[in-house]
Amino acid sequence: MYPLLAGTLPVSHHISKALEDYVGFINEKGERKIDAVYYPSGQLFEDNAILEAIPSGTVEMAQINYDKGR
Repeated sequence: MYPLLAGTLPVSHHISKALEDYVGFINEKGERKIDAVYYPSGQLFEDNAILEAIPSGTVEMAQINYDKGR
């Protein structure tokens, strides 16, 4: 199983670092049955596209930096 987590914040951001730790935790506890992968910095999708990627099943989890007012 290869769940994908897409993010838009830079790798150096504290939330990105926490998500890297979270993915490591998932992989460790999954005992090699799960191999989650995190793609930060908009490598897979930008903010607006992530909102469509989740329900379509392209990614299982996402971190977005989205402001409806912009």
